[in-house]
Amino acid sequence: MVIWLVRDTCRVTDNPVLHRACQIAQSRGAQVLALACLEPRRWADQQFGLSRVGSHWMRFRAESLRALRQ
Repeated sequence: MVIWLVRDTCRVTDNPVLHRACQIAQSRGAQVLALACLEPRRWADQQFGLSRVGSHWMRFRAESLRALRQ
């Protein structure tokens, strides 16, 4: 099993790290497991008095992670 650590991006079509993980998995006859590192503290931070991450982005992130299950 090859583990792909998902931190800042869930992109699958143009993600070099995921592409490399798939290459390694294929060469070893293994599967790729996506492991998402969710850091609520990081999302709650503020910059210049504004939230760094809005509710729309958090919803998009959750939907993207659910899509990875497929």
